[in-house]
Amino acid sequence: MTEICYDYQKTNRISLFDTIWQAISRRLEIRKARANIYQMQQLDDRMLADIGISRDDLTWAEYLPAAKNPTQELAQCRRNRLGRQTKGNTICRHA
Repeated sequence: MTEICYDYQKTNRISLFDTIWQAISRRLEIRKARANIYQMQQLDDRMLADIGISRDDLTWAEYLPAAKNPTQELAQCRRNRLGRQTKGNTICRHA
C-alpha cells in the first residue's frame, strides 16, 4: 500500500513538473515571437507586402494579449486574407 501511495505522489510531481515546464516553454516561445515582430517592424512596406502582411498587421499583433503568440496570429491572419482573396490591405482583427 505504501508503494502505491509513493507512486501516486511521484506521478503528481512529474505531472506538476511537466505543467510548469510547459508554461515556461510557452512564455519563452511567445517572447521569441514578440522579438520576431520587432525585427519584422524593421522591414520596409514592400518587403512586408511580399510576405503578405502590412505594417498595420504588425501593430495589431504587437498589442495582442500576452498569452497569444503574435507570429501564429499573423500567420492565421495571412491565411484568412489569402483564403478570402480580398483586394487591398485589410487589418487583421480577431474576435
